[in-house]
Amino acid sequence: MSTKQPSQLISKQNVQGKTKQQQTKGGKDEKQKQGKTKEEKKEGQLKGDGIPQLSNKELKALKKQQKHDKKAAKLGENNQQLKTGESQVIQQVNTIELMLGTKKQMPIVEINSTIHPSFARFALECSEYKCVGSTIRALRFIECIIQTLKASKLTQSSECIPLIEENVKLLEHARTITVGMNNVRKFIFMKNQSIENIIATAQTVSSNIIGSQKEIVSSMVDSYKYVNDGSVILTINYSTLLLNVFKTAFTDTNKFRVIVVETSPFEEGAIFARALSEIGIDTTYILPSGLQVVLASVNRVILSASSMDGRGSLYTRSGTASVLIAAKSKHIPVIVCCETYKMTDEIMKNEGEICRIGNGITLYDEIPHDFITVVVTEFGCIPATSIPAVVRELRWDSKALSQEKY
Repeated sequence: MSTKQPSQLISKQNVQGKTKQQQTKGGKDEKQKQGKTKEEKKEGQLKGDGIPQLSNKELKALKKQQKHDKKAAKLGENNQQLKTGESQVIQQVNTIELMLGTKKQMPIVEINSTIHPSFARFALECSEYKCVGSTIRALRFIECIIQTLKASKLTQSSECIPLIEENVKLLEHARTITVGMNNVRKFIFMKNQSIENIIATAQTVSSNIIGSQKEIVSSMVDSYKYVNDGSVILTINYSTLLLNVFKTAFTDTNKFRVIVVETSPFEEGAIFARALSEIGIDTTYILPSGLQVVLASVNRVILSASSMDGRGSLYTRSGTASVLIAAKSKHIPVIVCCETYKMTDEIMKNEGEICRIGNGITLYDEIPHDFITVVVTEFGCIPATSIPAVVRELRWDSKALSQEKY
């Protein structure tokens, strides 16, 4: 029996161990190769098809996730739209409050100051746009002057001027005074006279303003017959003067139609249309968007003025310019009713001088004389370019009045 030596046994064991290691390494290499081939197949599928091969459960889960993501995106868009809508509503409310003057702060008036309560009340109503209209404001201004002079213990107009100026400053802080108010003030204090004579002059001016409106109504209805039977008249916003014109002209034998265009931020057109309808006049109320539809049937455009300057330019409610441009394109005559106390021969350079701006919002448009056919005053009809001559003749001119002591 042969015996193996220890060295031979060790060498055989080493060989067997090496072969086992090689076998295990070979198995691992094959597994790694198989794993690589599977990954390469998956990458090839992703590159070729663009969509990985998923099971039914994975596909359902993926679809649910996609639906959830879409719903979340829609909710986000809706929330954003709601936020933008709320901000727009807030901006509109702020704009309306700004136009109506509710956010404007009045200065603090001391009880023992020289401010008369009538001026303080008038200034507050002007700042809140409760007192609107050039004629109404002018008459109210004269009334405040009379009450202030009666309450004072002064005797001469030269002594009253500082007192009135102090009250006018408060009024200008609330809202810039109109050309008519400025002319009235200068005419009342044109001469140095006693308090009794100043009050009498102020009362005369007030009655003359009312009388001038009556003369214009008579000219429009009787003399020139601009409001005749069967005519279709286009007007804008509210006017006390035009309300009296239409009310006087409307009879059983003289029936006409009035179209009111709303352009004012205060919805004055709706108030005017309602007042005309209550009289019995055939009235149509439209917005500027419907202007082109009705222009074909319009015979003439009749407006009232807030003021007119030396170039013959008309200053009236905002939105009037677009209406007159459309009327001129259709060759429709434009008739402006304006009392002479609202006129000046100066050329307005500063918009604030004619009360065109109210709390940052444009309240008045400037209309060149080219768009005006004729101006009807209490003294008759004149072209718009003749206003400086009329003003100088009637001494409403601020330059002529400035030569006096006031």
